[in-house]
This record gives sequence, structure tokens and C-alpha cells, in this order.
Amino acid sequence: MRMRRILLALASLTAILVGVPAAAQSGTFITGTVTSELGAGIGGICVEGMNIEYGRDNTARTASDGTYALQVNAGDLRVNFWDCNDEPSYLPEWYDNAPDWESATVLQIADGETRSNVDAALTLGGSVTGTVTGEGAGGVDAICASVVDPAGSEVSWGLTDAAGRYRIGVLRAGSYKVHFSDGHCGWAVMLSRPAGMNRASEPPRVGFSSARAWPPGGWAEEWFNDKPDFASADAVPVAEGVETPGIDAVLAPGGWVDGRVTNVEGDPIPDACVFAYHVTGEPAGWVAWADRQGEYLLGGLRSGQYKIEFAECGWSWTYESVWFDGKASFARADPVSVVQGAPAPGVDATLPRHPSPDFAITEISVSDVPLQTAYGALVPTGWTRRVDVHVANIGTAEGTSPIEAWVTSSSDQERAFLGYDYLTLPAGGSGTVSVPWNGFGTIGDVVVQGRACPNWDRVYWNNHATVSHYVLVGGSGFGVTVLSPFAPGYPWGSPCEDYMW
Repeated sequence: MRMRRILLALASLTAILVGVPAAAQSGTFITGTVTSELGAGIGGICVEGMNIEYGRDNTARTASDGTYALQVNAGDLRVNFWDCNDEPSYLPEWYDNAPDWESATVLQIADGETRSNVDAALTLGGSVTGTVTGEGAGGVDAICASVVDPAGSEVSWGLTDAAGRYRIGVLRAGSYKVHFSDGHCGWAVMLSRPAGMNRASEPPRVGFSSARAWPPGGWAEEWFNDKPDFASADAVPVAEGVETPGIDAVLAPGGWVDGRVTNVEGDPIPDACVFAYHVTGEPAGWVAWADRQGEYLLGGLRSGQYKIEFAECGWSWTYESVWFDGKASFARADPVSVVQGAPAPGVDATLPRHPSPDFAITEISVSDVPLQTAYGALVPTGWTRRVDVHVANIGTAEGTSPIEAWVTSSSDQERAFLGYDYLTLPAGGSGTVSVPWNGFGTIGDVVVQGRACPNWDRVYWNNHATVSHYVLVGGSGFGVTVLSPFAPGYPWGSPCEDYMW
């Protein structure tokens, strides 16, 4: 019982901290029934409350008779309905019979209220079905079929099963084009990553395929009906509540490009992304990822000319994107000729680093200065020391860094933080941060330390802290003996992480 009370208290505290009241305490509900247009209840429909102030509130699922009870927080809400069954059939909508968030009815729900009769009558969507085979291979599994609207935006997609069959449902009435690829779902945004090493020495295992033989370059992409691009693809009409069958494809072995991605020092860039585009600008083939040696294989290409883009993927953003062959843009990129079923080797790239700041401490000086009162008058009997940390931006871009000063007494090995200030410097610029030093380290030798962290923006993650050590000889002397500076890195802990975000 005590543990249960603790958990409830923590849950309430969490709700307060994130600015969302705890629904479990308010007992606030929205109820209703979801039916088909014929009036039959539909089970497995997700019902979601969207609070205008903080977004997603809570989600419930309809029972087999279509009824639901959604516990929410008090406030202004919109309600969304969509088919979350394993094989969805019904088109989504918002209350009250609205197609989107903007046109949905806003419900003002009071604390402790149960709002009933928030109902929906969903419409059966249209569907597209077909079979995908490979030349001499029968049905091909794990091929992505994408439905694309007239504006070129992907609407939905589906994967073929072991027999090559696919079904794409929940489509609104309209005219579409269908794209087939073994490398990604979907066509317009190239969402998924090919699995496996993707090295030229190995046949790639792409998409979501099972472990079986594939052509070395995978299967060449195509549009229905055996067309090379979006513009020439046959239109596929779809009516709501009606299946459009026979949207089939026979895929040929694809061509591929392969090569290596390195930095200017010649080191490989693992997980660099490689993209192919038709000369018209449409994406093509797979999205390839370089392996630990920087090698990649990008397949699924029809015969033709392509422009290849290389970019760093992940969170570091150390390198700039380039186009083949060392060009800065799509317009300037050199085209690469590809023949179906054959390689186009030697498509390499060298990625330059992003311009970035890099702060280095060039000198630390220590001086005795008169201690002043708040009114600026000198105090004849009082003196203090001042530490000046001299810094240079040896990087290639302007940046901001917190500059710190520390002292460590050699007599007792105690360490004290003196102070810090932020310094903004252009590339090649220099500056000084001064902090007072009073009341510590007056006996014996004292080590004076400074450190600098670059502006911790994502494009600057390749930077480091730089630390130099200096020894003040004697408890009250001015002499400064310079020791060998530490190499760039983190001599104690991870200082720059203190300033992240």
C-alpha cells in the first residue's frame, strides 16, 4: 500500500512538472461510438484526444461494438479517429466529420465531466493490390510499393509477402501513381536504410528482405506500368470502398554504383549516406550507408544517368555534403552512367569539414592588483591577485566559449574554481577573460589552470576542450613557470558537457 501511494504521488508530481494535469484524478471522459457508414460498430479504431495547449492527451481503442471511453484532461480538445487494426480499412477523420485538425470541432471539456455522443461514422478507403515478380525469379518479397499522389507526395506504401503479393489500403478516391523499389519505403522521402554491409564485394541484403539470393545490384526500381519515372507512369484510379487489382510489376536486375567515402585526411567516414537522383531531380535506387571502411554499394538503378550525393548521417554533423565529383550542388554534379545488372565502380567522395570554431588557451598570466571598494577607492592594506586567461580562436568560424580559471594548491592538493566568462571570437581572433583570485593558494606553489569549450552546436561536435597548466612559483611571487600544456581532450571529466544545451 505504501509503495502504491508513493507511485501515485510520483505520477501526480510528474504531471505537474510537464504542465499536464493528472487525468486519473479528474475522472474526465469522452465517450461515443464509431460505426461504418452503414451503422455497424467498428472495433479496433483508435480514438485520440488532442489538447490545443499541449498536444497529444490520451488514446483509447473501440470495443468490438464500436463503443469507447477516452479518459482525458480538462481543457479544449480535438478528437481524432483512425483505423489501427493490423490491416486497416477505414479512412481517418476528426470530430465532427472533419478531414483534418484545422477544421475539427473543438470540445471544451470541464474537469470531472463525461462528454457523451462524440461519435464518428468512418468511410471505407479504397485499395490497390498486385503482385511483384523478378525476371526469372517468380514472386519477390520485401519489395516496397508506394502510392504517390499527382503532386509527387507519397500517400501510403506496403511490402510484398513471400509470394510477391501486396495490398495498400485506406486510400481516398483519386488518381495515383505506383512506384516499386527493393531499397526503401517510401519513394519521396527515402525513409528506410538498406541492411547489411552494402560493400561492393558482397551482394547487398536490402530493404526488409529474407535471407536468399538477390541480384548483386538488387532489383531495378520502376513505376507502373513498366515506366522509368513519375512523369511517364500510368495513372491508377482509386474509388473509396473499392479494390483496384492487377497493379503488377516485373522487376529487372538493377545496376549499381560503388565507391568509398573519406575525409580530407583519407580516413573512412562510416555510416556516410549516399543518395542517387535522376537528372530530373527525382530520388532513385536505395539509400546506401558506408561501412567501417567507408565503402558503399548503392543499387536498384535502371539504365541511365544519375547524380550522386554524399552526406554524413547521424548526430555529429562534422562534414559537409558533396556531390560527385567533388561538386557543391546538384546542378554542378557530374552525372554517372549506369547499366542495369552492371556496376559503375570508383564513385568516390571526400567530405570537407564544416567550418567550426576551435578555442585554444595561449597564455595564463597572474598579477597582484589593488583591491578596490564598491566606490572605487583603493584599500591600501588589501591586495588580491588577478588571473588573465588569454584565448585564441584557431578554428575556421566564429564561436562562443565559456572560459574558466581554476587553481590547485600544491601543499594540500585542494582545487578551487575562480570564475568564468563567455567569450565570442571570430576565426583567427583572440581575447582575454580576467577573474579575481583571493583567499586561496597563498602557501607554496600553486597550479593555475584554464579551459575553453567551443560553442556546443551540433555542427561543432568535432571540437574539444583545450587546457594549459602554469605554476606560480612562491606563495606571493609573480613568476610564472609554463609547464607542457595538455593535449586537446578532457583532462578532468567532460568539461564541455557542462554547457550542452
